[in-house]
Amino acid sequence: MSSRKDLLALGLGVCLVALWLFPGPRALARTRRGLVLGRILVPRSQKACRSVQKAYWQFTVPNVTPPSCRPEVGGYLVTLDEWDPKVAKRMWRRATKGGTSPRVRIYGVSFVPRVLLVPKEEQSYQVVVTNQDRFLHEVYSPDKKGDEGQVVAPDGSLTENFDGLRPLDAGEAQFFRLRCKRFAHMRGAVVFVRSTALAVTGPTGRFRIPVSQGRHLLRVWHDGKKVAERTVTVGRRPSDVTIDLRRAKPAGHGRHRAGGRKASRGGVQARAPARNAGTRTRHRRHGRRRRRRRRRR
Repeated sequence: MSSRKDLLALGLGVCLVALWLFPGPRALARTRRGLVLGRILVPRSQKACRSVQKAYWQFTVPNVTPPSCRPEVGGYLVTLDEWDPKVAKRMWRRATKGGTSPRVRIYGVSFVPRVLLVPKEEQSYQVVVTNQDRFLHEVYSPDKKGDEGQVVAPDGSLTENFDGLRPLDAGEAQFFRLRCKRFAHMRGAVVFVRSTALAVTGPTGRFRIPVSQGRHLLRVWHDGKKVAERTVTVGRRPSDVTIDLRRAKPAGHGRHRAGGRKASRGGVQARAPARNAGTRTRHRRHGRRRRRRRRRR
């Protein structure tokens, strides 16, 4: 009897040591996961900043601070070609918030969340937009044909139908932008994605995506368009990725010096208006007068 007990104890000890030394398939899958760390660099656009400030102060909005002129690096979507059904279910619960349809709310004269991620598994979806502000909003999507906008009263809601979605490959996304006719600065998006390894950049433009090891295709999306694409190799150590979008400058970007040349659409060279010399002299005179008054005091 004692020998049998000793053999059972020995076998149990061997099994415990084997389990400790050789983890299960789930643990092995976790150890084979990698990490992608990146940053997006965006050019500064003074023209876009002025238009946003003008849209803010065009309406009297209480308790809303005006935006700064920093480059807008938030709201960029970064996707990798990986699809996991379990992660897709978690994304669906996060988008629906316990309901049956994805939800977007309007709060503080902005769409929350700004980018709603919906894992695409069907051909049609319904998105509920709820107004939690104390004034009217007229919401529409410029990517939907025939969408002229619907008025949403305070504490009211509307349902946007998205039918006939195109099939997506792994890592692809289909954007539907959300806009408000009463407040031009409000920008949001409903994104149907076929990826579970993704991230939306914040104010700093940085992102962090856990993904399986190997080669992946990284795509960057913004405002319904794919702005960058790159192949990334993920290993045990975190992979650093820097996507510089400052090289591709938009047309008309930058300032023109006084007396410089600026081309018009017809190809005719037009001279930019020079600064008023009289205004400069007047400012100098006022400065001299101020200094004299200070000396007399």
